[in-house]
Amino acid sequence: MAVQHFSSPGPATSDLADLRQCATALVGNRVTLRLLRRRDAPALLAHLNSPATVRFAGSAPASLADMQRFIAWTQRVRRQGRCLVYGVVPSGESAPVGVAQLRKIETDFSVAELGFVLGDRHWGRGLFVEGAGLMLDFAFGSVGVHRIEARVAEANGRAHAAMRKIGATREAVLCGSCRDSDDGFGNHVLWSLLAPQWRRRQTVRVQ
Repeated sequence: MAVQHFSSPGPATSDLADLRQCATALVGNRVTLRLLRRRDAPALLAHLNSPATVRFAGSAPASLADMQRFIAWTQRVRRQGRCLVYGVVPSGESAPVGVAQLRKIETDFSVAELGFVLGDRHWGRGLFVEGAGLMLDFAFGSVGVHRIEARVAEANGRAHAAMRKIGATREAVLCGSCRDSDDGFGNHVLWSLLAPQWRRRQTVRVQ
């Protein structure tokens, strides 16, 4: 799933969501999402640059210095109210094995993009479903997001199955929207999830 690495400055978010006051960690049974620290750079460098991960998620910062700059960028855009990036830490571990991102599309954060990337050694462990659930609860509940969008590489069948598990709707194929491993261009699939859909789904699960 696509995750933004760096971008130009933009306006701060409205009062609908103040990411500067967001929770420093979202805790589940299998995974914790927490704000990134400079010392997380070596672990992220290893997990996000494996060939299998790069094939579907695209290139990540490729040196320790670049990863440290990425982490500094996540702190800066959070202060600006533009984007929130958490490290994905499996239960019982201390270092992140991936990242989860919530980036505003509309200036009032009513529409936002979810990004989620895990190192391939941690695929198939249920970390995405639980981690994405934590992020969606936070987005729809605390931030006030109405619509979540996510882009998934068309060839990433595992990620498409995971999006179905969280109740997302497949909307469209975005042709030529992502670079592939051969430095050409591939397609993304656009998925979406609305706040009322998520709340109904959570109500059914509680019952």
